[in-house]
Amino acid sequence: MPSPSRYRQIAGNLLAPRNAQPFTYSDGPIEDYLAEVVANTPDCGTLSPALAAAIKDWPTHYHLGYNRSFLLRPFGNLLRGKSVLELGAGCGALTRYLGETAARVTALEGSPKRAGIAASRCRDLASVTVINDTIQDLELDETFDVVTLIGVLEYARAFGPETEKPEAALLAVAKSFLKPGGHLLLAIENQLGLKYFAGSAEDHIGLPFFGVHDLYTGKSPVTFGRKELLGLLKDAGFAFIEQFVPLPDYKLPITVLCPACFDGETAAPDITPFILNSYRADCQPASEHCFSLEAATSAIVRNGLALDLCNSLFFAASPEPGARACDPALCVAHYGTQRAPEYVKETLFIRENGAVRVRRQYLEPGLPGREYGPVANVLEDEPYLPYPLYHDSLVPLINTPGWNVQALALWAKGWVDYLRGKAMGGQLPGKYLDATPLNCAVAPQGEYIFFDLEWETRDGQTVPLQYVVFRGLFQSLAWFANVAPPADRTPTRTLVLVASVMGRLGIPLEPEMLEECIRREQEFQAQATRVLQSADAFNSQSLTVRLLA
Repeated sequence: MPSPSRYRQIAGNLLAPRNAQPFTYSDGPIEDYLAEVVANTPDCGTLSPALAAAIKDWPTHYHLGYNRSFLLRPFGNLLRGKSVLELGAGCGALTRYLGETAARVTALEGSPKRAGIAASRCRDLASVTVINDTIQDLELDETFDVVTLIGVLEYARAFGPETEKPEAALLAVAKSFLKPGGHLLLAIENQLGLKYFAGSAEDHIGLPFFGVHDLYTGKSPVTFGRKELLGLLKDAGFAFIEQFVPLPDYKLPITVLCPACFDGETAAPDITPFILNSYRADCQPASEHCFSLEAATSAIVRNGLALDLCNSLFFAASPEPGARACDPALCVAHYGTQRAPEYVKETLFIRENGAVRVRRQYLEPGLPGREYGPVANVLEDEPYLPYPLYHDSLVPLINTPGWNVQALALWAKGWVDYLRGKAMGGQLPGKYLDATPLNCAVAPQGEYIFFDLEWETRDGQTVPLQYVVFRGLFQSLAWFANVAPPADRTPTRTLVLVASVMGRLGIPLEPEMLEECIRREQEFQAQATRVLQSADAFNSQSLTVRLLA
């Protein structure tokens, strides 16, 4: 319990020191906006549609986006019925999820403004207590099953006490609050993450190559590479350390790779497609990368460097040997990009009987709304297909200087011919709505096997072949952060390029049909995400061509 001699009650679930000292960290005016939004939103749950609707830029997405919780969802069994100490609660995005999951949560936040927002966001959760205090001054007379340090260790030098080893001191404090056999969950950006080599700005200083060039000072925020951070945890007395990989990073992940992916067992999914798929979900992309993250990924995975070059480091550590933090059979937890709350799902890749099984479920099965809209959402379990994706072969093609429309048409021909074979009178059965190259595996004998066909038309309605080819090509091309310079006179506006490729394939996309395809996709995306994209948004999309090939 919090020390009554040190803390007084500020509000229902908010405590603060009786003699509080100034705390300088702030995100500025955005915190006023967050405070107003949270205070005036009746439903502040993790999947709150009202909070999602208040997102307007990167800071609000970071604080209000429900995908913050995806980082911790694989640890549901570790958290349920347990006590949790959250060191560095911020504005309460993870606090809210912890409060909905764990039996009891004590959330610490040094900033008075942020602590107030976190408390307000959890005001209806009796299990949550927010304390406005610094980590080094925290006074509690209890220990916890789980302690979290999410995006906090990097500030130990800037805001911690004057010590020779501030990171070691912070880890010692965190460990001191753990029960025997408890777990520390620690997430931080990777100093040597692949995107930082490619030119993304350092996450705290905001300058490209700042971390890669190791320019941190004694009072600046600091990140670490994998080996260095593992050493800090071992020196702090953590005997059992497991690494998880949040993709694209720990801040707004869509996927979490678990230790089972890296233990050498044959029954494990290929991690390459998950890494590739995550790049387009990065909410802080560089304005320009000096090389293709997508093209570099396969070699990185083949050479066993994924754990070292991931963008974020995420460890579950325990003082007790062998204390696993999650189900050892869980290989991957995948959640996907922003969706309407009723469609947010969890896809688990789990080892079962020497193979990998894919299991899918809604995070909130009881939410209404799925019965409406032009398409139906169908979740089904299925076996994992250990085959390359059709889309994989596009990665080297479009990253080779001099690619052109003809090359793209040759790449797409096998997929399009398959769909043609299923069409009658230019119409496909509705189950092929989502049959894109990203959902197509290629078996050893060249057979195409589609998976995760979760969207289909309602009531047996057919769907135009042109539309399925349009959305498959558009998705496949928009998937790339950047591409190599194409041949002269090759269009880079995505719509023009798609129409050109379809023309080469004998599926002309006349202006009227193009408008129809855009209208259908607008309706589809509005249903799935509650965001209506304008026609201009489609028209303005272009491939980003690297200056360096």
